[in-house]
Amino acid sequence: FFWFVRQNAGTEVATVRIPAFMAVDTQKPVPLSTNRASLLDLLTQEVRSAAQGFVQLYPSYTDASTGKTSGSAVTTTDFMYVLEPRAPGSFIRNLEGKMMFGAYNATDPFFIFKTKQFDTAFAGMLDWEPYLSADLTPLFGPPVSRTRDLTVRTVDQPRPAHFVDETLQNADVRILYDETGTERILYTFLNKDTLIITTSSSALIALIERLR
Repeated sequence: FFWFVRQNAGTEVATVRIPAFMAVDTQKPVPLSTNRASLLDLLTQEVRSAAQGFVQLYPSYTDASTGKTSGSAVTTTDFMYVLEPRAPGSFIRNLEGKMMFGAYNATDPFFIFKTKQFDTAFAGMLDWEPYLSADLTPLFGPPVSRTRDLTVRTVDQPRPAHFVDETLQNADVRILYDETGTERILYTFLNKDTLIITTSSSALIALIERLR
């Protein structure tokens, strides 16, 4: 009887494949809202309620008749269409169709994008930097307007928000600090076709180790 059920189950149930560029501990679909604010709020809630470890929260298409997620992950193009980032169009077009979004230890959201051409992707990220924090609010926390100058040895030396260059795990990283000196956004190109965006060094290091 057990053998019979296993054989029949295999023929009746279709396997839904979710794009994953690395091993994760849990996967969970999240309905893709057509409203930017609603999408960001929902993703923020899902990150905060996620389990420990790596949880992949994949935006999924919704069945119009039932209102339930179809289990099919959305394309990068469809996700960006709702997100409406103030990034160059050349950057958006340079992203591959599959993307990965998730949470690390229920505190750090992360994106992993695959890119077609490194030079275009890197230039696009530099152009997106002034708007990146606001575009990802509240998912990546409140907007950063001031950055504490860590090179000045005084108590309070904020400057207009800006990213700085650092190195983690032998990877070149761009980091946005807020006026208290707290890391808020980090991104790196792990290789010429893999872009990682997250919110802390610990999350980025864990992602790099998992991806390598």
